Amino acid sequence: MNNTQPKVSVVIPTYNAARYIAEAIESVLAQSYHDYEIIVVDDGSTDNTKEVLRPYMDRIRYFYKENGGVSSARNRGIQEARGEYIAFLDADDLWLPEKLKLQIEIMEQHPDFAMIHTDIKVIDVNGTLLKESANKRRQSHNGMVFEEFFKTYRSLVMMSSALIRKSSIESMGLFDESLSVSEDYDFFLRFFWNYPVYLLDEPLVKYRITPGSISRSDKVKEVICRKQVIDRFVTQHKDFFDQHQNLVKSKWNDFNFESGLILFYRGNFSQSHSFFKQVLTSNPKAWIYFMITLIPGGLLHFFRNAKRSVVTLRRR
Repeated sequence: MNNTQPKVSVVIPTYNAARYIAEAIESVLAQSYHDYEIIVVDDGSTDNTKEVLRPYMDRIRYFYKENGGVSSARNRGIQEARGEYIAFLDADDLWLPEKLKLQIEIMEQHPDFAMIHTDIKVIDVNGTLLKESANKRRQSHNGMVFEEFFKTYRSLVMMSSALIRKSSIESMGLFDESLSVSEDYDFFLRFFWNYPVYLLDEPLVKYRITPGSISRSDKVKEVICRKQVIDRFVTQHKDFFDQHQNLVKSKWNDFNFESGLILFYRGNFSQSHSFFKQVLTSNPKAWIYFMITLIPGGLLHFFRNAKRSVVTLRRR
């Protein structure tokens, strides 16, 4: 690990992730590539994060700040970074040992690319493997993939898999700290608009999911916030989208249907109803969910809970 002027700055934002942070750091220390620094930005943790980090203090650069959200923590890490490249790692995710080495080799060979990201494995809260590969083809080709990204509801990039030229972030702008959710989506929307992106279709990151960690209200907030991000972006680039009306139409069709599904499966039936209603003429599947949401909410919740009870009994 180079502590003077490293090639890569690994930025790890953390908030009350004492359970996972040591394992995340160990996955960086286990990299076969060693020209990096580790920057841990503690976003006002109230658990024993600092105590867990104490054995690593001679191998990391630790910054504590008042709680301001993950965007402000990442921005602080970028501002403190001394490397040519920024690699983000969420505190509950892990890297495989060859990640940085393979990414740096490709980025050095292709100086026109501003970012390289990878496929991911999916693990549960205990580290048990759930999926060997989330999606090997997270983008269809290397290069400018803005339109492909824009059409989809989901982000093509997982933040913990991204290696980014610091100069491109400085030119484009940092994370939007006014966004409490969907900050990654906003960042990549702007990034893909400006720069070509390379996909290394190997799962080199273990992405951890925690069942039940995202509440129903958080999902409603995410849908609302993502709509605001899209509206703002389309307005900012009005001339482009005036000439690409089909792209905008495709985007809203996908957004409304996916938002409806997300809200439906989290029990927000009345909100999902309004989203499905907007795509009845463009998506036949929306009709099924739209009609189901016409059933009184109490009955819908009853049938859903009854179904869960049956499944639980069968598993026993």
